[in-house]
Amino acid sequence: MRNGFIVALLLATIAGVANEAKEQAVSKRAITVQLKAPSPLWSVAISHVYETDAALVVLANLTKKDGMGAMMITTIKDAVKLEVSERPVKRYLTGKTWNWGNEADGLTYIKSADELKPLIAGATQHFPTD
Repeated sequence: MRNGFIVALLLATIAGVANEAKEQAVSKRAITVQLKAPSPLWSVAISHVYETDAALVVLANLTKKDGMGAMMITTIKDAVKLEVSERPVKRYLTGKTWNWGNEADGLTYIKSADELKPLIAGATQHFPTD
């Protein structure tokens, strides 16, 4: 009887350790925003990531450094790693001033983050974390 108790206790301990290891092994997902800009003076930065019932909603901001730079199409990118679901990612950007590249890059350009308020109402914010 005592041996059965020890075996049960040992199995429960092993199962607990296995579950804890499984929870710690959850990998983070890279959330990226990448696009072509008219010069290397432009940069993109992810400012917020929300999770709705249907998708991950990413808000990123485009900014241009002051100064003179070569007018050369440049790929710019930003990424954050988060523990989030595998839902589809919808990317929204503010700050775009050029009038090409709207169709092919799969991004949605908006004038203000306020345009997302109806979409993210009730959503869970994953980035930034406080």
